[in-house]
Amino acid sequence: MNTKKIIEQYTKEGLSCGEIAESLGTYSKKIERLLKKNGVTLRDKSAAAKNALKTGRAKPINEGGPRSEADKIAISKGMEKRWKKRWKRKDRHSIIIYKELRVHLSQVPILY
Repeated sequence: MNTKKIIEQYTKEGLSCGEIAESLGTYSKKIERLLKKNGVTLRDKSAAAKNALKTGRAKPINEGGPRSEADKIAISKGMEKRWKKRWKRKDRHSIIIYKELRVHLSQVPILY
């Protein structure tokens, strides 16, 4: 591996550790360790997200407009499933929150 090239790709070209690793057929953690070992400060999550948006690797979260009712219901059902799993553990706090969530979900119209 050419260390100088990897550092340049990360710092100047804005590539992520994952992208560099993929191009070299290795793991992103290996790239991270190499960068740290050579004194390169890794981007925090916020900077990495901004960089991904800037380079086009990621889309803004709200791109595409508001969620449809079907999407909202699918999200609600996923949350209900997650809470049911917690409820099975007999966690008292989870039971209270699950009951409150259940009341809320009963007011959401079902669009099958």
